[in-house]
Amino acid sequence: MKSFDVAATDIKNIREAMNGRIGEIISAVIGNDTLQKIFEKPENHQKFIDQNLKGIPSGVIALDLGIIDVDTKNALLVAQAAERIALNAERVKAITYGGDVSSEWNLSPTDNIFKFVGSERDPVLLQEAQATWQLSQIVLRASFDNGEIREESTLLKTDAEYPDTLLKAASGYYIAASNVLHQKGFEDAAVKMLAVANSLVSANDAKVSLTPHDIAQRLIDVEKDFNDMLSSTAHEGAVDNTYVVLGQKLLRLTENQKLSAPAVDTGPRKGL
Repeated sequence: MKSFDVAATDIKNIREAMNGRIGEIISAVIGNDTLQKIFEKPENHQKFIDQNLKGIPSGVIALDLGIIDVDTKNALLVAQAAERIALNAERVKAITYGGDVSSEWNLSPTDNIFKFVGSERDPVLLQEAQATWQLSQIVLRASFDNGEIREESTLLKTDAEYPDTLLKAASGYYIAASNVLHQKGFEDAAVKMLAVANSLVSANDAKVSLTPHDIAQRLIDVEKDFNDMLSSTAHEGAVDNTYVVLGQKLLRLTENQKLSAPAVDTGPRKGL
């Protein structure tokens, strides 16, 4: 089980926990491992496993069990998305500087893991954060030089500004989650998330002129242009609107993005 047993400022441990499943995150942040145990020993909790298999997210199961309330659940999911955005941005940077591509990064942007992105039951901020996570996966895949590593391709070409755009967004989502946890009385967790947010801020932040919303628009434009070219030739049957449709969905979900990060809740906090 991932935990924060080390110092609160150990960013590495915090981030590892936030990249886990919601049950692991609740265990690490809230200190309640009920949900995690359900999925570690499913034979003892078949009712909840069946619910999950039928499409009920594990975060909703946590609500039904009274482990956390709605606001806390949503804040943790926003932070989870923030961490996954940050990881993908860092991977893009590693590839840019000649690093190796891990097979673990080869996740299709249309994978089933993204099936809840944009769920109407979720608040706008969570929809936006998870849409940005899905978009970051598209950017990561677009940065692969070896076309054989992916089953399908997008024509989006990575831009030097994309990773910092995504890191800035991730930092903002961590701040937003920290503010909610602070208001809910989870002070230690709020401080830890704020520490992560600060660690993601780079010297390039002031130069970032894009938002993930802009990247989604670029995705749509390049895919539409290519499909238009195919339609005007003998290759009309090769037209694939997968990324146009996905891009339009992500564009809609990120339309409220602003360049400025959320303000940090200025209420009483423990020092880092």
